[in-house]
Formats: sequence, structure tokens, C-alpha cells
Amino acid sequence: MILYSYDWKKNNFILKTQNTTEKMEVPVKTTEVIKEIDEKIFQEVCLVLGDIKESDEIIGGAEDIMEKLKNPQNINILLRKEKVPIGFICSIPQVVACDELATIDSLMEKDPSRLYVYMIGVVPEYRSKGGAFEMIFLLVEEAGKRRINKFAMHTRVAGGLSEAVQKCFGKMITKVRRIENWPFYPGGQEPTDYLEGTYE
Repeated sequence: MILYSYDWKKNNFILKTQNTTEKMEVPVKTTEVIKEIDEKIFQEVCLVLGDIKESDEIIGGAEDIMEKLKNPQNINILLRKEKVPIGFICSIPQVVACDELATIDSLMEKDPSRLYVYMIGVVPEYRSKGGAFEMIFLLVEEAGKRRINKFAMHTRVAGGLSEAVQKCFGKMITKVRRIENWPFYPGGQEPTDYLEGTYE
């Protein structure tokens, strides 16, 4: 089942679920897997993080993210519009996430074949335009090259974010577990969903 495809002629993302097909116009954007860290990449990620921190969740600060950028085990993706950075994904092995989040979510299980989406964000003015999904699908593609076909993430419930992610991935989502008091939000503790999925 195709969950999300891109119509190059009409510059539309097409979201297909079992019962609906929705079109979403988006500006031209580019995504790239971050392979090497240099000053330019560092500044671009900092710019995105600075924009996101005003209204979104970040598990760690910029210093923590930079450490993860430098780790070759991780997969990190940057989203740009007309060369301006507007989005970022930081993903780490699930086994590492289990250790880091052990005191927060003790029910996570270590799985060496699973990738954990540590942080994903798009700056506010470019949300709901397909950018996050572009990054996610590039992440899936890159993970496949490493023979990783499972993913996990903690996803914010507020604003319908968790619901949107579950709708996008459909039957790929294999587990949903609600955590009522997740501490990594700027406004204080909020509900979050722990999601697991498998893709071909």
C-alpha cells in the first residue's frame, strides 16, 4: 500500500489511506542525509533547532544533538527550502535510546534492528506542507541500506501529531502505548504516544 507519494508534475504530495486520498501543495524542498559534519552543517542545524525550540519539544539541547550528529551509528537528515534549512531529524539505535530513556520509559525494549526517532521537527511556518514526511521517507530509505526495517518514536499527542503519524503509516504501526506525563515539552508534562512500526 502506498502511503505517501509525490506528483512531480503537479508539485503535490498525495496521501493515500484505505478510504481517502488527499492532496497537499508544497514548495520545492530538498532533503539530505548528513554524512559529514562541518561548520556549515553545524550552523544550519543550530538554526533549525533555534526555530523549533520556541514552540516544539526537544529531548536534548543543541550540544546533545551535535554529539549525536557526530556518531556514525545515527542517521540524521536535514530539510531545506531554497537552500534555507527548515527541518531536521535525529535518529539513533533503539538500544541506545533504551539506555538514555530508562528512567523515563522503562517499558521500552532493546531491539538492535530498530531505529529510534530521537527528534523530528519542522520550523512552524513550514509545517503541514509535507516536509516532515519527506524526511521520514528518506530516513526509511537510508535505514534500509543498513538492513534496519523497524522504527520507534515518542510522539506528541497534542495538536493531533500522534494521530497524523499513525494515519500516515497505517498498518506499518505495530504498537501504540500512551504515556500520560512525558517531561520533554516546553510547557511541562504532557501525554505522548510511544509508537513502534515495521516497514518493507
